[in-house]
Amino acid sequence: GQRVRNTARRNLQNDRDRLRAASAQLPRPLDLVATARQRVDLAASHLFSGLRNSVHLKRGSFADTAPHLSVRLLQHRTETLRARLADLSRRNAGSVGLAVERRRSRFDAIAARMTPATLVAELRHSRNQFAPLATRLAPSLRRIVDAGLLRLTALDKLLQSYSYKNVLARGFALVTDSDGYIVRSEGQVRPGEQLVVQVAEGEFGATVSGAPAVRKKPRPPRDDGGQESLF
Repeated sequence: GQRVRNTARRNLQNDRDRLRAASAQLPRPLDLVATARQRVDLAASHLFSGLRNSVHLKRGSFADTAPHLSVRLLQHRTETLRARLADLSRRNAGSVGLAVERRRSRFDAIAARMTPATLVAELRHSRNQFAPLATRLAPSLRRIVDAGLLRLTALDKLLQSYSYKNVLARGFALVTDSDGYIVRSEGQVRPGEQLVVQVAEGEFGATVSGAPAVRKKPRPPRDDGGQESLF
């Protein structure tokens, strides 16, 4: 618990320092919007001028067109368009009826072929064609799946071989200090310091002693590949 709190406190302090350093390099808010404000003011002035010119041009165009827009001219134009619309409606009515009749004939011909007996026969024919193909593809699919499973198993074994837990299973131990850092040498610890020793089946605490280590008698060699203990 203390180790986790120390680590979290240290990470929080580092993040706070980085945030202060980054904020010191940022420009002021007024400097950020100054250029944009100038652009908006310039665009507003151009827009007002453009709108005024556009209104002036539209007004002149309307003044030129208004004398030619008499009531009689508009009525004549309306009658001409009405006559053209009526003619198009008469021609389209015949075309639409002919198209509908053709589509109805095609639908009747297709519906006559789509009887239950015909559908069952087509389904049986498709099933007979698919069965040999499925029989040929089944062994290939099984081989592909088996090969993928073998590769996955090999990769899993390779991943486990790189894991430090395999090293612990061979009798080694992982030693960390109270902050969670790995202890790699004697100079990293002090007498009385609390350590955490992790082995293959769990972990336990240990205290660094100030007395020199007692030299033990040499043990006979073991059949573990000549590997040394992490202690």
